[in-house]
Amino acid sequence: MRLLAATTAVAATLLAGAGASPAADIGANDDTAKHMDDRGAAVFREMAELGLRQTVIAVRFKPSEAVVIQDKALLDAVIPNALDAGLRVVLAVYPYPPRELEAGLGSPSLFGSYVGAVASIYPQVKQFVVGNEPNQPAFWRPQFSASGANVSAATFGGYLAAAYDALKSVDPEITVI
Repeated sequence: MRLLAATTAVAATLLAGAGASPAADIGANDDTAKHMDDRGAAVFREMAELGLRQTVIAVRFKPSEAVVIQDKALLDAVIPNALDAGLRVVLAVYPYPPRELEAGLGSPSLFGSYVGAVASIYPQVKQFVVGNEPNQPAFWRPQFSASGANVSAATFGGYLAAAYDALKSVDPEITVI
């Protein structure tokens, strides 16, 4: 009987804590809102009503236009609409198109500067995903050297490190994924 009481007490304690701190926030990774007439206001409200807690929005770094925030006007409209609906905004920033990386147009320092600028422009965003499937040629090139050795991990690592440093210099509280 004592074992049952102790087990029940431990389970009750664990369950009480579980409600206060969810293991993960559930959300959506979808840029459709950028292209809606209302810039996502209705869909973000619906997401919140359904219990979603965050939205992930893509921000592409185009190496040949390293000082241009791609889709800035759309981001300027979409981010406040998501926040107004009560969603956390996560920005997923990655170099694109990969052919420009392969051509040598990008560099970790340019990417880091770009990501830092994005974080400065949108200080209300506190979580950034850096990179998008750098193990896939649709998002990162080259994948392999002429001898067949994997090079994508090492080259992406420099971009990730530069972005991390830039984000943390803007705000040490930013979470980098």
